[in-house]
Amino acid sequence: MKEGVNYLKDARVKPKHYTYTLSQYLNGRAYNFYTQKVSQMEENWSLDEFFQSMFNYCFPSNYCIKMRSKLEKISQSVNQSVIEFVYELEELFNLIDNVLERNKVLKLWNGLHMELQHSLWRDRLHPEVLT
Repeated sequence: MKEGVNYLKDARVKPKHYTYTLSQYLNGRAYNFYTQKVSQMEENWSLDEFFQSMFNYCFPSNYCIKMRSKLEKISQSVNQSVIEFVYELEELFNLIDNVLERNKVLKLWNGLHMELQHSLWRDRLHPEVLT
């Protein structure tokens, strides 16, 4: 979505051509959505309606619930670096949206290997006061 919006702005595409322009970069279910639902009256679709409807068409209705469940269970795996774990968390946070910053910090802290958590405590770092 972000790349699409940036492209439309950078290319100075007129709003009535937004959905057609973005359709050139769609494939699979997303392109099927465009051809079946949007293409006949594309100039009537706002960008927000387009993205929201395409998301609902492409993903199961319980997708966000599944992502929240995955977020609840996730922790740093044995061979995973901290950076890789952070990227995985950020991806889930972006998919779920509206996750409070405090909850992000706590999820990171509690998901780290125990040895790392102990080292952080030893260094007098505390998840309730860190950002």
